[in-house]
Amino acid sequence: MVNSGATTEVVRDALMRFLPKSGPNDLVFIYIASHGSPDPFHPQELYFILHDTKVSSLPKTALEMSDLRELLDQIVRAQRVVVFIDACHSAGAAGTKLLTRAAT
Repeated sequence: MVNSGATTEVVRDALMRFLPKSGPNDLVFIYIASHGSPDPFHPQELYFILHDTKVSSLPKTALEMSDLRELLDQIVRAQRVVVFIDACHSAGAAGTKLLTRAAT
């Protein structure tokens, strides 16, 4: 999904259809290049800004980073998950399964 095709509904629907299909031996790879922003009315809530997002209504028109985190933590059955996020405030998507390893 790129540019005008990356609407909140399309991205959310793709994640909900794709992620539950992973099996324990699969590799899930997700790449998100987007803007990220806190909700101006509730700064503790962080969102991915998509093509159709309206800043005045982030909860209805953007993808909350915690939604992605919950999907990764609760729905994905794959043992190997790689997520690259190029967005401000992207640490808001880090879940309980986040592992980091320094290169050796």
